[in-house]
Amino acid sequence: MLKQSFWQINKLVGTTVSLLILKFCGVNIVHARLPLPSALALTAPTTFIVNSTSDNPNPSTGVMTLRKAISLANKITGPVLIKFDLGENPQTITLTQGNIDITNPNSQITIDGSNNTVTVSCNKNSGVFSISSSAWVNIQQLNMVGCE
Repeated sequence: MLKQSFWQINKLVGTTVSLLILKFCGVNIVHARLPLPSALALTAPTTFIVNSTSDNPNPSTGVMTLRKAISLANKITGPVLIKFDLGENPQTITLTQGNIDITNPNSQITIDGSNNTVTVSCNKNSGVFSISSSAWVNIQQLNMVGCE
């Protein structure tokens, strides 16, 4: 079960900091956000289309896995959009190599599962994402199951 708390804190310098606290599978995830630099907000995103349910970080040419897309996004300055094209039938991406690290403080990463045909399974071995406190990430309508 996912529980979410959200606060906005006004610092003395007048910068609004958003603090998001998620409780997911018994683990508290705390994420603080500073306002997005205006240069990032006005830039068209680099888009990665996940087309494989594999958890391979180094897939063959033409294949994009979720782990590989996030690895590439961690190296890009600017907004990044990760979408899924796994066919019309529901598909499951089973993580076999632990959490996927999201570490880039220089981009805004959006993971868009809005087609509702993809589920990410932790296989009861880990969580899905490990998000550094300086990273910007939006996760939209992504089904996540089997997390510890």
